[in-house]
Amino acid sequence: MTLQTKAVLLHAAFSIPSGRRVDKVISDKVADDYNVSGGRVQSGNFNKITIASSYLKPFMTIKRTVEQAIERMTLPYLHENDKMYILPNGKIMDFADVWRKAESNWNSHLLELRTSKYDEALNEARKRLNDQNGGMFLEDDYPSVEKFISKFNIEKFIRPIPDEHSMEFLTSVSELEAASIRKEVKESIEGSMETAKECLFSRIYNEMDKLRSILESDSPRIFEARMERIQQLAKSIKDLNFTDDERLEEVGSIMERELCLSADQLRGDEARQDEVIEVANTVINKVCGYDEIDNTMEKLYGYRS
Repeated sequence: MTLQTKAVLLHAAFSIPSGRRVDKVISDKVADDYNVSGGRVQSGNFNKITIASSYLKPFMTIKRTVEQAIERMTLPYLHENDKMYILPNGKIMDFADVWRKAESNWNSHLLELRTSKYDEALNEARKRLNDQNGGMFLEDDYPSVEKFISKFNIEKFIRPIPDEHSMEFLTSVSELEAASIRKEVKESIEGSMETAKECLFSRIYNEMDKLRSILESDSPRIFEARMERIQQLAKSIKDLNFTDDERLEEVGSIMERELCLSADQLRGDEARQDEVIEVANTVINKVCGYDEIDNTMEKLYGYRS
């Protein structure tokens, strides 16, 4: 099976106002007070908190929830900085459920802003920033509620993964140029697959290394969230193993068989903790091998530089 039959491309984007605004008057005053030649251009700007963070926090929470789901369910396509991800076909419905809830919550909070919360935020700012003479509060800093709400946005798109053989536009270029483009696309996808595999290696390594470090400490503090993360990762390896790497298949089986434990099953049980440490060591060795760990981590994070 090709990658195009296993997964799709996913991109999700969020726009949330910062709740801050440069106050030029105060910035100029600070520069004058400290005798900075060149004014605020040389001294810097004063960023005023116009909207308290509590009014923006619900939207940030939604964004973080979706990003955490993307981290669990996908691998980066080409590069993480591109914010394009490979979503396995088997996870499309799971992500759709996450997105549906996110959109519903997002729209509910926007409605609250429109009907009452924006006015409440302005009243809070009047008191906090002082709307009397000499205070920082300025009505001009605040657009209408509709204009403010228009600054919020949540969107996603899901597309097929490109294939060098399904590029209709190439009929309009020369055969030599078409062959060159197909070759470039093929190499790009193959490179992306290697990067995605290395990212999965790194994800497994990091979880195992953290688990090992916790259990080897004098007084291990084992949290349920940690064990749940490991269980989720173990169950996702099969779907995320787009290159059908045999080591990943084996590692996924080991983790599902040996590490799908609750925190309560490990707390106070030193013998079982030792067993889990050995499993973690085995997984690390099978996924990377000692030489490959260094090479993979350096390539992904540049940790030696």
